[in-house]
Amino acid sequence: MSDERRNGYGRRAMDTKQALLDAAQNALASEAELQRSRNREPKHRRRQRLLPGVFALTVAFSLYAVLTRPAWLQAPPLPPDTPAVQEANLRVVMYTQAMRVESFVAQYGRLPATLSEAHAAAEGTWLEPLDGNAFALHGTTGSVELTLRSTDVFRDFLGDSFEVLAARGRS
Repeated sequence: MSDERRNGYGRRAMDTKQALLDAAQNALASEAELQRSRNREPKHRRRQRLLPGVFALTVAFSLYAVLTRPAWLQAPPLPPDTPAVQEANLRVVMYTQAMRVESFVAQYGRLPATLSEAHAAAEGTWLEPLDGNAFALHGTTGSVELTLRSTDVFRDFLGDSFEVLAARGRS
């Protein structure tokens, strides 16, 4: 045996065993790496195959919803306003217009030629000049017709309009 060691046979056996151990460890490591890469690839590939399908379905549904406007996708229409709500709304609009006209008179010392000049234009309303800088605002909506004169107390004209408007959605 001592001859074998002197000749290097023992060393070769040790080197061979080490090489076999290294090869086995490398094989196990590469197998583990291969397994990890296999576990990663299918998820990525599944996601790559799934995304175009999801995108196509989303685009198709969006086009369907935009083009056909199905009833089940829309909110129901609001009920028509009652005469009390129409009157309250008109009173608030006319009150705001009267305040703008008064501000215009205070700034320029004259009545505006139109409600638009005082930045107070609204559908169904018009301004009637009276003596001096006095005026009357007329408004109509539905079956409701109102007149607000510059000599009236604006706050009294407004009344409980805000409460009526606030309560319209609570029925």
